[in-house]
Amino acid sequence: MGPVVKHAVSYKGTVVPEAQVVPNKKDSNTAHQLFQQGNLDDAKITGTTAQGMQNDKNLKHLHRAGVYYLQLNMRKNCVFSNAKMRHALNLVLDKKQLARKVLADGSTPADTFVAPTLAKDQSTGVDFAKEMKPEETHNVAKAQKLWNEGLKEEGRKKADLTYYTYDQTINKNIAQFVQSQVETKLKNAKVEIHAVPAKNVQDNVMRGNFDMYLSLWLADYTDPMSDMDVLQSNNY
Repeated sequence: MGPVVKHAVSYKGTVVPEAQVVPNKKDSNTAHQLFQQGNLDDAKITGTTAQGMQNDKNLKHLHRAGVYYLQLNMRKNCVFSNAKMRHALNLVLDKKQLARKVLADGSTPADTFVAPTLAKDQSTGVDFAKEMKPEETHNVAKAQKLWNEGLKEEGRKKADLTYYTYDQTINKNIAQFVQSQVETKLKNAKVEIHAVPAKNVQDNVMRGNFDMYLSLWLADYTDPMSDMDVLQSNNY
């Protein structure tokens, strides 16, 4: 958010009192404190702050038709140009643990790129995300096998991965979770986290200077194609 200037405006001869806008806070706990002090009308909370407030009367869960996902660099000679290594990453991450223990804010695991409850299959009436859920969503043993096969196919002895994300607290927590899961469960894998301001993130992603990037897509309309179009090769 840019600089905020106090001002008074007139509408039909009525002077509206000056208002001060409080910038968004990167730290969930700070935002919560400002809310308690009456300095914010609403505050987005995550992590331990959200976990301790699940029974608070002021807590509201807002479900959005969107999915946070790891965008992978699939350019030639990059680690994730190998399909087996991409599959391994998907299977090694315990998304239930991420949602329940790290986020702890009412988020649910995403098993498909299409957000749950976004749309139903018109021929069956079943939620599209549920209908398209893969048989396996978490399998460490299989992930390790695929990872080792991928390393061999690419002639690699190790994989040094660069992870870019915005510098908000919750994004850092997610990055650390991914880093821990990858480094402890996949052979010779290292994850270097860059939690930096948005412009820095976007500049590096546009240049292809990354392996993993935490991204978000919110559907524009209630049809799976709103999500699927994002995955087209001609989408930039």
